[in-house]
Amino acid sequence: MNTNSETKSARPRFGAKEALALLPPLMFVGFGAVLIAIGVTSYRKTKTTETWPSTQGTVYATNIRRYNDEGTIEFAPEVNYEYTVAGELYKSSVIRAEVFISFPDENEARQFLKSYAVGSKVRVYYEPTNPGKAVLEAKAAPVLHLVTIMGVISCSFAGVVYYLTYRKFRWTS
Repeated sequence: MNTNSETKSARPRFGAKEALALLPPLMFVGFGAVLIAIGVTSYRKTKTTETWPSTQGTVYATNIRRYNDEGTIEFAPEVNYEYTVAGELYKSSVIRAEVFISFPDENEARQFLKSYAVGSKVRVYYEPTNPGKAVLEAKAAPVLHLVTIMGVISCSFAGVVYYLTYRKFRWTS
């Protein structure tokens, strides 16, 4: 015969303490999922530039922008170029899709810009359905794999934390 007290003890124990213990793993899973999504989609975007058609363009301005990245001075090369597709003139300053190029040393940034001297002819890769979107360097960015790997590590860490935390909170039977 089943009494009321036996039925209550057979129910799973899930209170405020268990709910609060679930928050850290959920946060790591959420963070990891965002990193995985960013890494995968950004890598795919950079990979597609390898299939874009190209045209000849001309560099009309270059610059090295100095900026403070959380207390560290970085130097970002900027290249402004123009190109023509189907008789229409376009301008862009994107070097690589989805990747911000910067250097910790100004001389490295200057060295990078040597291949993009003002007035020089450059190969410009443009999106066939939107020729206004272009890059100078059409190649996949393997560095984005690191973002994906960090997301996987975050999700794995969440799994370990969840397991270690919740084995203490067994369902009573």
